[in-house]
Amino acid sequence: MCKNNLPVCTETGYSKLHISNQRLVLVLLITFTDIVTCNGNVFGKCHLTRQINDKTSEFYADVTACDGDVVGKCDITCYIKDQISEYYVDCSDRNLTDVPNNLPTNTTCLNMVGNKISEINGKSWQRYKLLKTLSLARNRIDRVRTGDFAGLSLLEMLDLSLNQIRYFNIGRDAFRPLEKLIYLDLKQGLSNISINETYPVALNNLHHLHTLVIDGLGTQALPHMPNLMELYMSGEYGRCNIPHINESFFENTLGVQNLFLSKCLIRKIEFNTFKSLRNITSLDLSWNINLGIESVPNITSGLNGSKTLKRLNFNTLYDHSQFDFCSSLNIDDVRYLSNTSIELATVENNNLVRMDIASVIQWPKSIKYLSVQHNMFLYGNYTPYLILSGVLNNIVYLDVSHMAASNRPISTPRYSASVKTKQEEKLQPITYETCQPEITVSSYHSLCMSMFTRNQFPDYFQVIEDKLKQHDIGTDSIIIDTPEIHSPSKLEYLDISDNLPVLIERMFEIFPKIPKLKVLNVSRNYLGYPLYDGDSVIGHLKNIRTLDLSDNKIIYLMPNIFNNLTKLENLHLSQNKISNITFELSHLKNLSYLDLEGNSLESINLAARDAFDKLPNIKINIARNNLKCVCENTEFFLWVEKHKDKFAKIEETYCTFKNSTSVSLATLHYDQFRLECSSYLTLILIASLSVLFFIIILISALVYRFRWNLRYLYYMTKMKLFADYQRMNDTEYEKDVFVSYADEDRGFVIQQVKCELEEKGEISLLIHDRDFRAGEYVVDNILRAITSTRRTLIILTKDFVRSKWCMYELNMARMEAADTGRNVLCVILKEDIPLKHLPIEIIDVLQKKTYLEYPTIEDNLQGFWKRLRATLKNKM
Repeated sequence: MCKNNLPVCTETGYSKLHISNQRLVLVLLITFTDIVTCNGNVFGKCHLTRQINDKTSEFYADVTACDGDVVGKCDITCYIKDQISEYYVDCSDRNLTDVPNNLPTNTTCLNMVGNKISEINGKSWQRYKLLKTLSLARNRIDRVRTGDFAGLSLLEMLDLSLNQIRYFNIGRDAFRPLEKLIYLDLKQGLSNISINETYPVALNNLHHLHTLVIDGLGTQALPHMPNLMELYMSGEYGRCNIPHINESFFENTLGVQNLFLSKCLIRKIEFNTFKSLRNITSLDLSWNINLGIESVPNITSGLNGSKTLKRLNFNTLYDHSQFDFCSSLNIDDVRYLSNTSIELATVENNNLVRMDIASVIQWPKSIKYLSVQHNMFLYGNYTPYLILSGVLNNIVYLDVSHMAASNRPISTPRYSASVKTKQEEKLQPITYETCQPEITVSSYHSLCMSMFTRNQFPDYFQVIEDKLKQHDIGTDSIIIDTPEIHSPSKLEYLDISDNLPVLIERMFEIFPKIPKLKVLNVSRNYLGYPLYDGDSVIGHLKNIRTLDLSDNKIIYLMPNIFNNLTKLENLHLSQNKISNITFELSHLKNLSYLDLEGNSLESINLAARDAFDKLPNIKINIARNNLKCVCENTEFFLWVEKHKDKFAKIEETYCTFKNSTSVSLATLHYDQFRLECSSYLTLILIASLSVLFFIIILISALVYRFRWNLRYLYYMTKMKLFADYQRMNDTEYEKDVFVSYADEDRGFVIQQVKCELEEKGEISLLIHDRDFRAGEYVVDNILRAITSTRRTLIILTKDFVRSKWCMYELNMARMEAADTGRNVLCVILKEDIPLKHLPIEIIDVLQKKTYLEYPTIEDNLQGFWKRLRATLKNKM
């Protein structure tokens, strides 16, 4: 049991003991005592609440200020380790001006972030000598004196970030008592760097320091720290202005493994600058927009041959407002990396428009994770080449998204107002008025780490690694279902969202060659039409777990589009125009999340509801659709009421009544809605059937009564329209006859029709194999052929009937005849076709128009051609 070491507070309260499920729980133990400070004046009381549950205790203590006003509560969490109790105390954002003196003496983790402490009182630590982690971030401290940390010999991690400390105000021996310190954050919230400000000499006393988070002050070298392993100088928060870096910059920190220099206003990096860092593992130079791609050879020269380097971040090195509009990656830019062991590389947002294939070949074969998003690749099949060539045969994560978005010049200040707002939001204090929820022993360390400012600004390497963990990428646990594919790609994560059409089209072709793919993001690519044949597009991705098709202007999905994706767990279809769930869900046995937010659904159909009932763990998001609160959807809403647990964002899912009012599905009165609709539907049904019956009787009676009148009207109208019809004399046509035939009858047309009509009969023909304009759409050529010729000659055969284009030409000619009144069609029945094989359109033509039968006896051919020539000329 955690022991309460609070000598200031005398226990005078009560306790209750409860036995529940054979587990002893001490529910409540309250102590009251006067706190005497401020020249001996009693000004407040300490209230301490304690709960013990599975070796975990939680407290909160009221903390009072010298004016007697209670300003906040410290949350105290205790856990037992090797029969020794330790405490995490959260006093953040309480407006405190000093460290409270009434906390447990066994406190090992103390959070004092966001208070009003202006100076450190060394005497405060005499009570808390067991402290291991301490954060004084976001206070008003402006100096650190010798003795300010006296007694904290066990302290391992210290955060002094975002205060107002100038480094020359840190005493030479200020950190000497911190014998075991391994982590120190000295990033300050100052707006500038003082002219005479240098790195604190006190750092020389931290012989065990492994991680240093510090502002970047010009080109001066850091103090001697031979055991330093991680150096974080990034301008994500604090200050960093290092215009020029050479090899001497690291002469006192040669053991650094992880180096973060992002947003440090670096303009130049000398050749072989990083050569002395023999143990370098991670290098982040992102958002140094004045470096340019031109600096890459200098940067990588010192990394040549490194077998320790694993992670490299070259994001946003290029501001095309200062350089050319575009940049490219050549072989000289990457040749120093060819024999390194890099596994993760990011080259995002650099306005890259091209890569030499030779430069791709020079990339390290060890690369597993590569991101080149937010560039402008305009030509070259780089992505398919990376996947299929085997150049990077170990790659499992590839992000080539946002290639369609044009990069704009970076003309705003490095710390814009929006960036500052985001930083302030990240650091915004969260005040707890009650105890925090119960935690487990395993989460105690994470709770302590969460108070450090550095952890609120995760580096990009961590962002990618978290994404890999989330999607289980790189575990090599996939069983390939397509053994016929030789040397398949190892790719498991592919993001090609917001991309160029030429890349998307090419990627569709190689999907069968990436059978291990787990995560695919093809959002924002206008795939609505290509996915009409979706089964052939994505049907090969049998191991896919997460598929993102959001924002693709999808209106309709084929029923079998996802049938092969039996391992699919997350399907994102948000921000499309889907009005009905037409795709089958029965094959998706592992589906756990379906996102349909922002579509055009008015309800969910019965088939989809039945499929959802068979997926016990499914979560459906249909927020921001066009759901209608109408009686026609009663069955749907009854189903929603029964399965509310299946809906994500149900509070944000609204349906609209006929009077345009809306209500959330979480608050809809389902019983009242059902009652109103039941009586309303009965009335509507009876009235509708009565009206329908009356209309049927009325129409039948009128038709029977006026049947002869209707026949007369039809024939009179036909006579008036067509009897004396004559073609306009001033119409000029390009050709006399357009010949419509199937490809199988090409020989007949070229050898006989052309000879008999064009050569012998002097009738100009338009033959699509010869006269269609190259480069134009087929439909345009067909319409032009029909409208620019006097007649359309149909060579009717079985092949003609089977040809979609031939039938299209026939129907267009019919429409032309109906619209203009011209006698357009002339039909040659070249072979006998059973009536059951003829479409209704052809039957209609043959019944209403006189057609010519092609003779089977050779002696009758001359008469046939003579009659055809006369027919065509007679109507011209």
